[in-house]
Amino acid sequence: MDNCAKVDKIAEILREKYKIEDVDVKIHRGRKSDTKSLYVLKQAYEMGYFDVPKRIGLDKLSEELHIPQTTLNLMLRRSLRQLINENLK
Repeated sequence: MDNCAKVDKIAEILREKYKIEDVDVKIHRGRKSDTKSLYVLKQAYEMGYFDVPKRIGLDKLSEELHIPQTTLNLMLRRSLRQLINENLK
């Protein structure tokens, strides 16, 4: 049984037990920022990846951090998205 099915089952049991017509359940499906992702984001910021113009490109940043470019790009994008989500809601 996946997590959504478990939550639905719990909601159903609560509705029956407490005679509740509507149970709102909010599920957060986002990833939490982990320490490594925050470290990489901070390093990218400090090395000038977000400066205009950039002081360092993704290729050089990838070399410096010993992380493949594709993985680094995903880590930065996910970390930024999570950071924005946490601070703009």
